[in-house]
Amino acid sequence: MNINLDTRMLRDYASHLERRFNRLEVKELKAPDRRREQQMERYLNEIEAVLSLIDRIENPGNGPAFTSRTMH
Repeated sequence: MNINLDTRMLRDYASHLERRFNRLEVKELKAPDRRREQQMERYLNEIEAVLSLIDRIENPGNGPAFTSRTMH
């Protein structure tokens, strides 16, 4: 199977998580809430894990993958 096909679904999932994070961020800016903040942190961790997995699939010979938390 082509690597692009393997990672496309993962990229779509990461985009989905980013959209959910962004919606929560807007709400958080208007009315801070500890539960929302915790959910945003979970989204960031999951996005980071998905991006790391994509990197490992696309670059299997490289060492540990590094992903930044820059979004937007």
